[in-house]
Amino acid sequence: MKILFVCKGNNCRSQIAEAIYNRLTDSTDASSAGTRVEGAGDTLGDFGDRPGVKSFTLDVMRDAGFNIENNKQVQLTKDMLNKYDLVVNMAAKQFTPAWLSSAPNYIHWKVTDPRGRSYAVTASAKRMIEDKVRELVEV
Repeated sequence: MKILFVCKGNNCRSQIAEAIYNRLTDSTDASSAGTRVEGAGDTLGDFGDRPGVKSFTLDVMRDAGFNIENNKQVQLTKDMLNKYDLVVNMAAKQFTPAWLSSAPNYIHWKVTDPRGRSYAVTASAKRMIEDKVRELVEV
């Protein structure tokens, strides 16, 4: 199943979900994007190096055996929706375009954005996402 994971900035939740899904399915069927990407085309490593930005995503994922430092941030577009069997959005309602939430292949997961909060909060979000991804894979 081709799946697109979406969050606000494409620098934490959706990237975590993509990596976990692809590992669990031994595939590259998952991709990720953001509804409001500040640095489209930048890598997650570049994102973490921006002044005033603190991201714990790379540390949490590295400690779990994932290297996503070179993953690029992607801005979500309407055209992308047709390329996937399922689109899973984790962005808050105010950051979700109507065309996304009305797509026939759309579902929403409530996962609080851990960006910049702490390692523990990011690790907790990762565990929640992993549980939800496992449920998807088992179906």
